[in-house]
Amino acid sequence: MTLSDLNQNLFLYINSGNQLSNTLNQFGIFIAKDLLYITTIIFIIFWLWGNEVVKRYLMKAFLFTLIGGCISQLISYIFDLPRPFVLNLGFPLIEHTANGAFPSNHMFIFSSIAFSYLFSPFKKLGIALIFVAWLVGWSRIFVGVHFPMDILGGFLLAFIVNYFGLGLWNKYQDKIMHFILSIYHQIFNKLIQKGFIK
Repeated sequence: MTLSDLNQNLFLYINSGNQLSNTLNQFGIFIAKDLLYITTIIFIIFWLWGNEVVKRYLMKAFLFTLIGGCISQLISYIFDLPRPFVLNLGFPLIEHTANGAFPSNHMFIFSSIAFSYLFSPFKKLGIALIFVAWLVGWSRIFVGVHFPMDILGGFLLAFIVNYFGLGLWNKYQDKIMHFILSIYHQIFNKLIQKGFIK
């Protein structure tokens, strides 16, 4: 069995089908589509009302995810590997553009956030977020928009970016935070002074 055969067979094993319960289908769709928006809102809330330590590690996660996201888009453009539904494989539960599937951007984003905290004093949070990332990875296969190799690619890219970028972050984090917070305080100075946000 080739790697391609293994990839497709594993996809067909995980992917949804008409025989599965509607509850499981809706759960898979929610994780695959909506969890990213909820996570973004949570991050914004923690940034606006969190202390400087919270802001520091939120910024770390954001920067690593932003940088890695650009790399992910470049890889996807270069390789332009098809999604399962383009090959008429599986049972898609959501609509998606037929752009390059490798690596999975959703998996990369959640994995990058997880590794950002795993490689920090908040290791327990990082471990919990790793489980969330793999739940997202499962959901993207389940709803029929990614192969398992796309998910693995997003996970490995997140690890590489966070592992090799950690030294640069440790070296320049104070300068980065001073720059970011100075802009933040200039823009939201009145709201901060009134105690609406921190």
